[in-house]
Amino acid sequence: MENLSVNISNGFVHHIAQALDCDMICFVNPDTFEMENVPHDFLSGMYHDETWQETLDRVDQWKQYITIGRPEPSESVRIDQHIRRKLRNELAKKSSLPRVEVF
Repeated sequence: MENLSVNISNGFVHHIAQALDCDMICFVNPDTFEMENVPHDFLSGMYHDETWQETLDRVDQWKQYITIGRPEPSESVRIDQHIRRKLRNELAKKSSLPRVEVF
């Protein structure tokens, strides 16, 4: 297997952390590092909003994506560590999975 070296900037991690703090679910394109996010409540079907649906439609156009949600309360980890670990683990698998769900 080929080694994958990924440098994830602090700014990118901070941007994701801010979205997670606002109860958003983040989607990251592993090829371009483009990021989109939608409210957790929208994904759970609690309400419908055309703008958020358009965001999901854009994400569905990506060949692959990584989904990042808040860490479980039982995980004693800083949010930035959680984000980096999820990104690194899923980027390492990106060639074998068309869609990646990570919460």
